Amino acid sequence: LTYEHPMGLSLKEDFEHLVAAMVVAKALGRRLVLPGTMNCENCPALHAYKANSTLRSRACTFDYFAWSQSFLNFHGDLVVESGLSRNRHFKKLSSRELTTSEELVLEIRSALGSLTSAVSASSAAAA
Repeated sequence: LTYEHPMGLSLKEDFEHLVAAMVVAKALGRRLVLPGTMNCENCPALHAYKANSTLRSRACTFDYFAWSQSFLNFHGDLVVESGLSRNRHFKKLSSRELTTSEELVLEIRSALGSLTSAVSASSAAAA
């Protein structure tokens, strides 16, 4: 699943959009292609080098951000690196644009309901 990640967001907004997209991807049974348009100016790892100001008008991939490897180790089954979207084989795949529609909302709610039920059942079995 790919999505349009807005540029120029705050760090909080960057990650809110990312997490929301991950939830949708999980609900639809897809893997999320990480965005390549996160705000470089918010990248904590670059503050030490004062590189944030030089990257002010550029977009960064997720891996510019601190602890990206830990994130990928934990959520790797849900996401793939942003470079995949530039792969010629990936570009040849059929695509379907999802816009906010009642059908999409119902599909996501249904998938989230299934996820919630699975998590509840798993928690009950573990107890």
